[in-house]
Amino acid sequence: MGKKQAIAEFQSELHISNSQIFTYLNCSLRYKFQYVEGRPMERVSIALPFGSAIHSAIERHYRGVNNNGIPESLDLIQEVFDDGLAVDLENRSIPIVYKKDTPDQNSAIQLGKGLLEAFYESNKMDGYEIIGIELPLTARLFTENGEVTEFMLAGIDAGVFMPQPSWMCVKSFFPQKYEILHL
Repeated sequence: MGKKQAIAEFQSELHISNSQIFTYLNCSLRYKFQYVEGRPMERVSIALPFGSAIHSAIERHYRGVNNNGIPESLDLIQEVFDDGLAVDLENRSIPIVYKKDTPDQNSAIQLGKGLLEAFYESNKMDGYEIIGIELPLTARLFTENGEVTEFMLAGIDAGVFMPQPSWMCVKSFFPQKYEILHL
């Protein structure tokens, strides 16, 4: 199943995304405006285009490892980030809200390049095999009593790796964040 098809299938069912949960926990009124009423956003935080550009760059890194057996160069993944952020910001029709640590586009680019450099230098793939990139993942939510609900968490993850034949490791962008599932 492709990424677009998976997203369409997720959206056709009742589901709760990580972004929806985060939005609700931070501001229930914003959740209502955005997800219940479907109001258009009046402005967007730099965090959204920044996160999308970081995600694209790291996806490119893993695709290089998967396709060629070696990662793309640091310069290339930083360029993917830089270009992705620039294009996203240019195509936005609503104002961007910058943050204290990223008061403008140039500071966001420098921060992103620094994060990618740290990722690149610390991301050791020894003992891991990539078996998928951008795979659709779903999980049913349960009540406190262990009863299945009608709600699902859904997402597309950056990579799934097999460190040993009996384990599946769902790995996030940075090596410190992963979960090993024993099969």
